[in-house]
Amino acid sequence: MAISLSFKYVSDDIWDFLSKEPFWIEHYLFPYLVSDSDLMSCSGVIMTNHEFNDEKLEETLQRFIKERNLIEELDIDKSWHSLHLVLTKDASSWGKCSLPYITKLDEEDGYPLVNAVMGGQEIKVYSGDISVHYLNPDEVKVVSSQLSLIEDSCFLERYRSLEGKSGEIYSSSWDIGACDDLMDTFGEVSNYYEKASNRDVSMLLCLG
Repeated sequence: MAISLSFKYVSDDIWDFLSKEPFWIEHYLFPYLVSDSDLMSCSGVIMTNHEFNDEKLEETLQRFIKERNLIEELDIDKSWHSLHLVLTKDASSWGKCSLPYITKLDEEDGYPLVNAVMGGQEIKVYSGDISVHYLNPDEVKVVSSQLSLIEDSCFLERYRSLEGKSGEIYSSSWDIGACDDLMDTFGEVSNYYEKASNRDVSMLLCLG
């Protein structure tokens, strides 16, 4: 089964709701799993946090449903591991990546190393089929600003220099055509982070 990565930003009030009851995270990321009406009807059974009375829960769920349906995620399919390698020079896979930074300067090429694909806090979810990381608004802003500093020439040079590690990368071909596609994906990810940064929101990274 293909393992793909998607990004989806989330507002502070909805994240406050999701963080209190992880069941809802999967349904925020994948609106097609359960209909809006079914979510509302099962909310009283599933919601265990007593801070939410019935009226507040219904109001919050209405905002949750509106936001989950309006915000489109960015799906980069199977290119996540290749992109992570170019952005960090680290070939670790998801779950094994232990980089101690969101971003830092690469002393070799003078450009930022940016943990935009596997960074953030791991979030517990009920489904064993997905893995989720969370970046807060400040982290999103840092990632966005540092991604904007990586020029095409830097990306291309890193790609070429990392060919020796390409055998460690999930579902990857390492040639000039693949590089062009990966640069396009990098542009999409940068633009998505910029949108999230401008909206002062958090980011969810979901592998599954």
